[in-house]
Amino acid sequence: QPEPELLKTLNGAAVNESLRSNLLRTFCPITAQPDWGTVTVSYRGPAIDKAGLLGYVLSYREHQGFAESCCESIYQDIWERCRPEWLKVVCHYTRRGGIDITPLRCSEPLEFARQERLIRQ
Repeated sequence: QPEPELLKTLNGAAVNESLRSNLLRTFCPITAQPDWGTVTVSYRGPAIDKAGLLGYVLSYREHQGFAESCCESIYQDIWERCRPEWLKVVCHYTRRGGIDITPLRCSEPLEFARQERLIRQ
């Protein structure tokens, strides 16, 4: 199950960066089929410990949840535990049944823009 306690920040100056992992996997709560994805975390604020973030992403590997709720949980856990000034989480899931699922959650309103599709999708 997800382990938000793995999330932590490092001492030092605030940063503005994007971190990406292709290791996101969750399971559909209806079909129990695996959903593979790439998660991108963009933020401004205290530097997030990359090893802790990777461990957190890997902790989703046995989790059953819809893509949108998983993206929201990732956003909320990072927001609460790392306290960034600004945060955006995008989960690019691979297609299954021809359906493109790319949930996005951001701390500030965004203008509508078509989401980038990754080669893995």
